[in-house]
Amino acid sequence: MKKPNKVITKVFDILSTVIIILLIICVLSNFQTTILGKKYNSFLGYSLFEVETGSMSGTIEIGDWIIVKVTDDVKTNDVITFEQDGAIITHRIVEMYGDTIVTKGDDNNSKDAKPITKENVIGKLVKILPHFSIIKKTLLNEKVLILLF
Repeated sequence: MKKPNKVITKVFDILSTVIIILLIICVLSNFQTTILGKKYNSFLGYSLFEVETGSMSGTIEIGDWIIVKVTDDVKTNDVITFEQDGAIITHRIVEMYGDTIVTKGDDNNSKDAKPITKENVIGKLVKILPHFSIIKKTLLNEKVLILLF
């Protein structure tokens, strides 16, 4: 009879730890966007973004999530995430002239009309998480949330 209690205690401990970690992430995210006024969150030098357009199709698809290392140390052919005119964009560097960077989406026919500078760079792509928007849609489904709580 004591084994089920140990299992229940273990499961509760794991769930409690996960909930505490998620709570800490939420508080840090809220602090970064609300207090610091950032348009994106970063944790331990990395940011997570969801891809919303097909400009990088073939490499990164709509609905994929990408992990970006926050840095401005970039070179030609790196896929970078940058901020331009209030939008956050992920494209490949095709040319560099000092601090001026020319980018292009892999699925676009031409280079981006407006070059950027290193100040605009958020970071460089390190990992693609394919189809992760499905997890977001599932977890944020009201029936799933009710079931979890």
